[in-house]
Amino acid sequence: MPEKLLPLITTLKGLGFTQGSQIKLYGKIFQITSEPLVATDVVAFVKAIERKSGRLRYVRLPLPLLKIASATLVIRSCRKVSPAADHVSSVSIWTL
Repeated sequence: MPEKLLPLITTLKGLGFTQGSQIKLYGKIFQITSEPLVATDVVAFVKAIERKSGRLRYVRLPLPLLKIASATLVIRSCRKVSPAADHVSSVSIWTL
């Protein structure tokens, strides 16, 4: 895994995609059993058990979610570079 994807993994973990968490995606409820598996900045999975069937599956994380996570990284890097970026609010993430 490329080093540049490590911040994306950390951000996804911060959004709740961690081992032991429960998520609802694609109309189903899953219990996550792994950390996020990031292939590229637009392709990521988690291993999870589907609650209804009990099957272990690789669940692809939706692209809009990955874009939100990437936008969060951009905002964080802007704040590190320039204190003037403090005017950026978390609402900006949703308007990208």
